[in-house]
Amino acid sequence: MSSENHLITDTLISTQASMAEKDGAVTAATSEEHAMTRRERKKLSTKKALVEAALELISKKGLHHVTIEDIAEAADVSNRTFFNYFPSKEDVFCGDIYDLGSAIASYITSAPGKATPFELLSESILERVMSGNKIHEDNRHILRSKIAVIHEEPQLLMAFSAASVKAEKMVYAALVDRFLFNQENNHERQIYLASLVTATFAAMRSVMMLWVTWQDSPPIEYMLKQALGYLSGGFSVNIIDQNTPTGK
Repeated sequence: MSSENHLITDTLISTQASMAEKDGAVTAATSEEHAMTRRERKKLSTKKALVEAALELISKKGLHHVTIEDIAEAADVSNRTFFNYFPSKEDVFCGDIYDLGSAIASYITSAPGKATPFELLSESILERVMSGNKIHEDNRHILRSKIAVIHEEPQLLMAFSAASVKAEKMVYAALVDRFLFNQENNHERQIYLASLVTATFAAMRSVMMLWVTWQDSPPIEYMLKQALGYLSGGFSVNIIDQNTPTGK
């Protein structure tokens, strides 16, 4: 096995070991956390109803012909309840990516130890996906519908791009605070962190797109670990079979 292959394998093994420890911590959740489960289930159910109502209405009528009042009525909740979950119609489709950036930034800020920026970013992503807020199989059809509507509505596509940029900026700022607290003028290291965040978020979006669209995709945790492993090796390993036809 080549040194590059060893690098990717070692990274994946290290990441899996780290996440195994975190899984143990989740299993040991306190009774107080369990007591919140019913309330959290109700909140998730209401949020899902709002998302499904927005998807159905906007896919049929278009974004500009659907009001917040329409969405709330279809979900059988008040307008006030809608605003408890989403600041706007656009956030029904784009809020998840912003929330993800916020969660990753918080993890980076509070995580103990001396991990490298890439290790910390990878751990934070996997922790988010494998935690209680992970994306479940029964939500795949919702994500697929979200993506379809986003690509049909230019305003939503712009809002999604803006939310992605905000999320990346939050994560970048958290990394700078942690690793460059007295080196704000170190351009080389800032470029490194900015490139790391942009590449990692791009990999996440690619994995999410494949996971949503493939009918027989592997678990998303596995797919993310693969993508992060390729990033760690700088894509220096060609995993494409050299015997595979490549065209002319």
